[in-house]
Amino acid sequence: KKLPIRYTGELHNVQLINFSVDKKEIEPLVPWKIRLRDYHGRALISMVNVELKHMHPTFLPSVVHFNYRHVAFRLLIEDAQYTYGQN
Repeated sequence: KKLPIRYTGELHNVQLINFSVDKKEIEPLVPWKIRLRDYHGRALISMVNVELKHMHPTFLPSVVHFNYRHVAFRLLIEDAQYTYGQN
């Protein structure tokens, strides 16, 4: 997703956690067109937990800023059709 405005800021206390679950637990929750990346019968999930500080649009001075915590989960999927067959 592209935002029409560019932002700048600082990343603090970045934590990246990768884990796996039985693929059969996740498959019913994923839309039928999306195929999970299979790692020995397991689905891979990444979680990031990060504090973003001094965030502001690039066209505004840094004194006009905000801070927030961002937590995101990502489920790895088969994406060879988007990466020309590269994993």
